[in-house]
This record gives sequence, C-alpha cells and structure tokens, in this order.
Amino acid sequence: MHKIQLNKLDDEINCLKKTIKRWQFENELLSEQFKTITFELLNQERFNNSKISDKDYSLNNTSLCINSIDKQFMKMANLINILKEEKNSIILEFNETIAECNKLKSDLHYKSKVVGDMQTQMKELRQLHTSS
Repeated sequence: MHKIQLNKLDDEINCLKKTIKRWQFENELLSEQFKTITFELLNQERFNNSKISDKDYSLNNTSLCINSIDKQFMKMANLINILKEEKNSIILEFNETIAECNKLKSDLHYKSKVVGDMQTQMKELRQLHTSS
C-alpha cells in the first residue's frame, strides 16, 4: 500500500516538474517578447520623432499616432508583465507543493520502514513464542 502511495507521489512530482519547466520556458518567451516590444516601441518613437515636421497639422497628427502606438504597446507590455507575475507565483506554488510532496514521500518511506521493522520483530517474537 505504501509503495503505491510513493509511486503516486513520484508521478505527481514528475508531472509538476514538467509543468514548471514548460512554464519557465513560456516565462522566458514572454520576457523576450517584452524586450522586443519595448525595443519596437523605442524605435517607433525615434522614427516618429525624426519625421515630425514644422507644420502644426503634421505635428498634431504624428503626436496622435505616437500616443495611440504608445498606449497599445504599454497595454501589451502590462499584459506580459501580469502574465509573468502570475506564472512566477504559480511556479512558486508548485515548488512549495513539490517540497510538501517530497516531505510526505519521505515520511511515508520512513513509516513504511518502521512498519516493516515492526512486522519483522513480530515474526521473530512469534517464532520465539512458538519455539519455547
């Protein structure tokens, strides 16, 4: 019975480890996307600043475009940061769960050993009792 529980805990731990690895990969991907979006935002701002002419109409139009693009990129950057924070908190939760599973596994292993030792002692006592 204890071996079945140990195997189930092992399976659960392995599954959690795979999930953590996948999420860490996705987290790194989101970090790269955030860097790319930030870089594109800066390039777009530089590009738009270099195109501003002396005309009021052009200046106002360009400012509106810059503000619109800035808002879109900032929304995307904020969403990426929120996703990163969520994944980090979930990864921490999973690490805590894995630590708890490892503790339970260790406890179960110890208790299984104690039960096994007690069974051995009981057999020895029975043999001594029947032989005397």
